[in-house]
Parts: sequence; C-alpha cells; structure tokens
Amino acid sequence: MSFCNTTVTTNQFSGRQPFYANSATVKLPYPTDFTPDLVEAAAQLLETLYRPGFHYQKCGVMLLDLSPATQVQADLFDPRDRACEARLVRALDLLNTDHGARTVRVGNVGGKRPAWAMRQAFRSPHYTTNWRELPVVR
Repeated sequence: MSFCNTTVTTNQFSGRQPFYANSATVKLPYPTDFTPDLVEAAAQLLETLYRPGFHYQKCGVMLLDLSPATQVQADLFDPRDRACEARLVRALDLLNTDHGARTVRVGNVGGKRPAWAMRQAFRSPHYTTNWRELPVVR
C-alpha cells in the first residue's frame, strides 16, 4: 500500500501571528503513479488541515511506502485502465520536457499566480542551469 502525507505550518517565530502546524496521512486505495490521483489525495488532506485566519508559511506533501511499478500486485477487479493512465502521464511528461517545465499541469494545481512571492534574497545564482543568469563580459 502507498500513503500520502500532507503537512501545513505557519511561522512559529512570528510574534504577531498565531502558530499552527498539523499533518495528516491517507492510505491510497491502490499503489499509483498517476499524477491526478496523487494531487487529489493531497488536496483532500489539505482541505481537512486548512484553518482560515492563519498566515501559512509552508505546505509539504510526502509519498510513503513507494515501490517500483513492476512490483505492484495487479488487482483483478480494478475498474481503471492503468495502461491508458500511464500513456497520459508519459505524454504530459514529454510535453513538459520538450516545451519547458509547467507547460502542462494538472487542472486544480492553480492557473493564477499568487500575490505572494518566495523570499529569494540569498538564493545562489544558477549559472550552470539558467542561460539568463550567465555572467556577461563586456
């Protein structure tokens, strides 16, 4: 069996905001690598953990008890077409590989950019992985 664990946390060092941290785990009905199944499990857990009025700092998702797809016991009564799902995920991965990360995403992962942004003041430059951050000599 596979499990999905979701954790939410507010800033514990903020003196102005209350602190809240919680986590929950759900057992997935079938071992899966189908992205919409994993997103759905994480979103359901997030709905149970979310409390209005808090300023959240971090949310994490962990997948537990992973096993290779070749070692998963097939279920005779599984109504889903797992081969079709695998082809869909491969197609999504191929599109994102060819056209850039996040070109195609799962529908409920959010289409609008949030109003907040990550604090990246101390981020290391990406000279080796990002063409726009290469130093230019003139």
